Amino acid sequence: MSSDTDRYSRQALVKGWDQSKLTNGRVTVVGAGGLGTPLLNNLARAGVGILYVVDYDSVERSNLARQVLYLEGDVGRPKADAAALRLMEINPDVKAYAVPMMVGVAPSLRPEAFQVDVVADCLDNLGARKQLNKICLEHRIPLVSGGVHGMQGNLQVIRPYENACLQCNPLISDAPVVGDSCTKNITNPVVNSTTTIIAGLQTQEIYKILHGGSIGRSIQEFIYFQGDNNLIKYVPIKRKASCGACGDNQIAKQFNI
Repeated sequence: MSSDTDRYSRQALVKGWDQSKLTNGRVTVVGAGGLGTPLLNNLARAGVGILYVVDYDSVERSNLARQVLYLEGDVGRPKADAAALRLMEINPDVKAYAVPMMVGVAPSLRPEAFQVDVVADCLDNLGARKQLNKICLEHRIPLVSGGVHGMQGNLQVIRPYENACLQCNPLISDAPVVGDSCTKNITNPVVNSTTTIIAGLQTQEIYKILHGGSIGRSIQEFIYFQGDNNLIKYVPIKRKASCGACGDNQIAKQFNI
């Protein structure tokens, strides 16, 4: 048995698992913070072949309590650079690329980061999450969107023009927007236990998308996690025909109908 086979031998026992789907997989993670770093850690250790790390911030000491890829010596370094290097130390099979820019700029300057199998939303403010939602719709890329506030978290999987997007979701779209950048100057309460749980759920959904359904179907509902009593709610969300991001008018534009 080769060393690579040894590395992935336990996950290969999962019914329907095909390691080549991960080896050939391309995933972009937007936001290398409390959600993004445990998610990236999982993806790298599982052997996802190409990872793009999009983030505009630098590592601060206040990040070290929950952002698992960073060490004391990384303080002051760009998060995207520090994370990409750490991921390739964790697993030399993986190619990780730093994209040290804001979400709205990244698709124009690094278009390859949005020519991938799936994008993960690990952002910490609603304005940027909505922006990423529109970018993924335009590029027709599945989006696994996660959010955390204190001991609460949420998860939604968006398949462009097939199911509800973030803008369709009143629990997201009706919330107040704070800030308009990737992560700059946004301060939300957050606990590492909650980020680990939501990042784990995002990881599962990415594996399912990469496998094309052979290890389970993507969630159709909005998941709301309440950490004070460990309650998980599944909320059905329907795509709105009038949605300004993915509604019927936008479908007509995208598919020239």
